[in-house]
Amino acid sequence: MSDSPCPHRPECPGCDWIERPYEAQLAGKRERLVAALGAWPALAGLEVGETLGAEEREDYRTRVKWVVDGARIGLYGRAHAVVDTPECLVVPDAARRLARTLRGRPAEREARLVALDIRCASDGAAVPTLVVEAATPEAARRHAQGLADWLWESADPRPAGVAWSWRRPGAPATLGGAPEGLRGETVVRDRVGLAEARFPPGAFSQAHAPQTARLHALLGAALDTLPERAEAHLVDLYAGTGSIGLALADRVAAVTCVEAFEPAARAAADAARERGLPLTVLARSAEDALGALTSGEDRRPLVIVVDPPRTGLGASVLAILARAPARMVLYVSCDPDTLARDLAILATHGLVAEGATPVDLMPHTSHVETVVTLRPGLPAPLRVVHRAPGLAIVDKPPFLPTTPHPEWPDSVLAQAASALPHPRALHRLDVGTSGLLALGLSDGPAATLEGWTKVYLALVRGSTHQRGTIRTPLREGGRTFEAETRYRKVATVNTHSLLEVELGTGRTHQIRKHLASVGHPVLGDARHGDAATNRFMAARHGLIRPFLHAARLQGPGGEVWESPLWPDLEGVRRSLEAAPVRSRKARGGRGRR
Repeated sequence: MSDSPCPHRPECPGCDWIERPYEAQLAGKRERLVAALGAWPALAGLEVGETLGAEEREDYRTRVKWVVDGARIGLYGRAHAVVDTPECLVVPDAARRLARTLRGRPAEREARLVALDIRCASDGAAVPTLVVEAATPEAARRHAQGLADWLWESADPRPAGVAWSWRRPGAPATLGGAPEGLRGETVVRDRVGLAEARFPPGAFSQAHAPQTARLHALLGAALDTLPERAEAHLVDLYAGTGSIGLALADRVAAVTCVEAFEPAARAAADAARERGLPLTVLARSAEDALGALTSGEDRRPLVIVVDPPRTGLGASVLAILARAPARMVLYVSCDPDTLARDLAILATHGLVAEGATPVDLMPHTSHVETVVTLRPGLPAPLRVVHRAPGLAIVDKPPFLPTTPHPEWPDSVLAQAASALPHPRALHRLDVGTSGLLALGLSDGPAATLEGWTKVYLALVRGSTHQRGTIRTPLREGGRTFEAETRYRKVATVNTHSLLEVELGTGRTHQIRKHLASVGHPVLGDARHGDAATNRFMAARHGLIRPFLHAARLQGPGGEVWESPLWPDLEGVRRSLEAAPVRSRKARGGRGRR
């Protein structure tokens, strides 16, 4: 017997901390955040506040996403079986009653209900999206329409509206394609936090409306510390239906909300127009819109708000943020590990976090939301591994190029010059590659890497041989050069291979080109890797750069310098090791927050 207050534990994995006293839950969330930030030297000393707890800990969910298997409606449990949860404690009564009705739905033949996405309003209204699996969209729509009509007559209370979406058989995404309305009013008008907003089917919103008010208040308080606040232009990335932009619009001169999901973008624009707020909405990707907004002639003080999915910020968004003329960046995170990664990367480019405040938006779960304020400052210092006359070895962070780069104008050489005499690179690491980099200095004899051994760690797709040598010639600058790469498998990570790679020669992108040429591309490599696998690795495991790390340098006299795997790559490795082993057919799917 379980001592849990939930009758569905431990089979249901949803509220994984519900057995803990609530004060212990809050302390545990702060500890999760402190541990994630503490893995990065660039974030040493960052102050973390106490977790802001919730008064409402039951019936709080504004959005409920359940999977359906016959009469069972709930979450996936052990062995991927659906756990029926008719008495779920954290979802509103309206959602429980809809599920209770749908458990008794008519028999299904050519199509079937496979998931529910229910938007719940504070006034008790609910709008379910019926996710229907069928061979064709026509068959799915027929089934969804019949089910919506039946639900319209059978449910008590009747839903405010009913939407549907189609999922192909075998598709990796649980919730199917873009939803469409079938009955009633499917756009919910509700107050979430400090904003009156509209929520079309499938649009993101924070899970806990009263706690979102605290989140908005934190953002407003941070914004109020900016002397030029009243003249500022606030850019809200990953805006969803615009709740953050709508909540802060009366504090600044103008707001631009950026949201790629078009129905959510339209809802944000409609809500702003209804209230007469100075808010513009762009239905574009974050990187495209931010690049345009930060390269124009707008001279107003710029404040950027980012509220990304669990995967955090992509490499292209980080690159633009690193060089954006922002007076302040406000980061709202739903994952401590990707938050820490992004903050550490931005710190190396002089965008410095001032403090982090965790907020409990999902009581009884290990999930923790965090608000962080960043301002321009001094770049985090490089770690010098070895220093001698004429030579220094530094531990290069990811996304800090060896020399100035069009997307990343700051560089190792620029940062090293403040502490080392006239550094020059004795070899180069790609922008996305971390690890040991040797620099020649002007305070001693001219240094070279002749006779040195360079060893990298690379995680590559699939299972390789235990050892191998690749001697495929490579073209560079219009010429063909001999090239040799040797590798040794040191571990199997899920279905992939962690290799120790040694360069016999040092041509441009040699490791990545050679490993891709034998069918084992470096995971996360956008240029030479597998696009579907990279998308899956980013969505499920937070990998946003090539899994390539310069781990060891050995001098001609036998001296050895080492760099441990950087925290973001170590986190990817742990995530893969904890994940179920997936077949090749199953890999390459997408994930959403």
